[in-house]
Amino acid sequence: MKRPRIILFLTLLLVAAALLVVYLKRPRTIQNAGSGSHQTTTLEPKSPSSAPTVPAQPALVVPAAPELPQSQLLRTVITGIESIHGERSVIRKAEKLESLAQGVSPGDYAQVVDFLWHKPHLSSVGQDLRLRLIQRWAESNPETAAAWLSQQSPGDDRAEAMSRVLGEWANVNLTNALAWARQLPESSERDDGLANIAYEAARTSPVEAMRLAVELPASQARNDLLAHVAGEWAATDPLAAAGWVGQVVDVPLREKLLVNVLTTWGAESPAEAAQYALKSMQPGGNQNDAVMGIVQGWAQKSPEAAAAWVVQFPQGELRNTAVENMVRIWADQSYEQTGQWLNGLGAGQIRDVAVGALVTKLAPEFPKLAADWIAQISDPERRRHEMENLGEVWLGADAQAARDWITQTPLPEAAKARLLALPSGIQSTNRAE
Repeated sequence: MKRPRIILFLTLLLVAAALLVVYLKRPRTIQNAGSGSHQTTTLEPKSPSSAPTVPAQPALVVPAAPELPQSQLLRTVITGIESIHGERSVIRKAEKLESLAQGVSPGDYAQVVDFLWHKPHLSSVGQDLRLRLIQRWAESNPETAAAWLSQQSPGDDRAEAMSRVLGEWANVNLTNALAWARQLPESSERDDGLANIAYEAARTSPVEAMRLAVELPASQARNDLLAHVAGEWAATDPLAAAGWVGQVVDVPLREKLLVNVLTTWGAESPAEAAQYALKSMQPGGNQNDAVMGIVQGWAQKSPEAAAAWVVQFPQGELRNTAVENMVRIWADQSYEQTGQWLNGLGAGQIRDVAVGALVTKLAPEFPKLAADWIAQISDPERRRHEMENLGEVWLGADAQAARDWITQTPLPEAAKARLLALPSGIQSTNRAE
């Protein structure tokens, strides 16, 4: 009897659940409170088209991690570059960079350089490493390095790298480097490479370097190269260098090249170089530059000989400038010897110029001694000028002693008043050149 009852109970329970579901799903009505009639509003779910539109949000893009190369060597290079980026010390950066470059064996130069060359967005550290490796590659196998570079896209990077490679190649085998560079297409890259070869050749083959330089298009860069080669040539054969330069048709360029030749020549044979300068160069700025370069080097080695030569110059601006330069250099070595030489000169313009140069050196440390020398200047105008300059310098070192000296000098009263009105601690700005 119990079993049929249980079945009946479950059946009734299922029917009740079904009725409840039907009831809950039927449309619901709301009576409008403001009207007498019963108006119903059906509350049903809205279709998706009537739902409020929510603006679409941009998708969050997560950058992909950079892919590391498969090669363990290239992984090591990338890791090394990254470690250098994090180094704050400039010295340590340079040390790490050099160590990283040294860690690449010559047989791997091509692989690493090629990887760095084509790597997008290469950092400055990576570019520096690349250039170092190209330099090392050129030292070990310049022909292969040059051939690889010639296959890359033209541009500033390739031009700079090619110039370095050709320079290194010329250092090893000038003939082969020159032959390879000459077959390059006409371009600024080719000219830069030939110029770099000429710079390297100047030390060992200056004649060949000169021939190469004159083949390049006329430019300031070419003129600078010619001046460099002329100076290098003069170190081994100054007469030959001077003779070659003397045949240059362009007068301003010829004079500039002669300055380099004579300055180098003067370091070994100043008397010969000086005579050549006076006889072969046109009077003016370039001749003055050459003579001054010779005098300065000569005065440092043998001031007495330089002095004896300088006083033989014809009277004029060149002699005055040469005397002033020579005396100042000599005074740096010995005030006493310079003074003895001056005492051997007769009164006149050249002695006044020399005394003025010595006073300039004495004034900051020995103003009283400088004052004694000024009293020996024969030209009144020059003497007055040197007194005023000394007064200004002396006021900066010992104002009271300077004022006492200024008061008793034979300077005009207006000049004294000007100096005495100056504050202590000033420095002379009225020095005649």
